Amino acid sequence: RAGCKFLSEYDVDFSRATLNGDLGRDFSPEETLKRIKCPVLLLWAHATRHETWGIIGALDENDLQRIVALVKDLQVVDIPGAHEIHMVQPSRYIEEVTKFAGWLKVEKKLP
Repeated sequence: RAGCKFLSEYDVDFSRATLNGDLGRDFSPEETLKRIKCPVLLLWAHATRHETWGIIGALDENDLQRIVALVKDLQVVDIPGAHEIHMVQPSRYIEEVTKFAGWLKVEKKLP
């Protein structure tokens, strides 16, 4: 059902902008990641790179290592499974976000 909902709401201009380069024009992910000043929680679901189709998922191991190197206050939680962890593992998702929020409070990192 979620897949049908996704397809019914999908903006094809997003794909078009990704393919023709408009989406990332004048945007540097590396520079943006370096400028992050707040703590970051990254719930990482594994991805792979297909020879023809490119990345299947959100971040592969190389992407993860680049982010780890660039973001100063980063916590990574490895959650094996699908890209949509909030949908396929909602309890685990909530548990990790809640744990991170608790850590922020203990460490006095909340405004």
